[in-house]
Amino acid sequence: MRRFLFISLDEVNDGGFNFLTPNGIKLKIDKSTYSLRTVKFSGTNGFALATRCEIDNKKYFEPSYYSNEKEHSERFEFIIELKELYAQRIVEEYSSSLSRVGLDEPEWVRRLN
Repeated sequence: MRRFLFISLDEVNDGGFNFLTPNGIKLKIDKSTYSLRTVKFSGTNGFALATRCEIDNKKYFEPSYYSNEKEHSERFEFIIELKELYAQRIVEEYSSSLSRVGLDEPEWVRRLN
């Protein structure tokens, strides 16, 4: 079993966006920590397994971890495939926004003394 992080996307009509789908839909990354999802996948030898299906010309995949339990299964729509360097940049920007810590060092030192 392996867990993967999924960042949520919001559809936007105007303003900034991160992705433009082949259908012309503009998607923006939801950077809130509450929208981050962890999804379990079964796997062997370092490979994660998922079931692929196509409905109404849309591609979907379902993590194989819950394949025997239909009440827990989830379906994710495959929208676009990212180039590796672009995906790495998104991960770096997202993780740096999570790791920011505000600390006023002079105040902290003053309270110690």
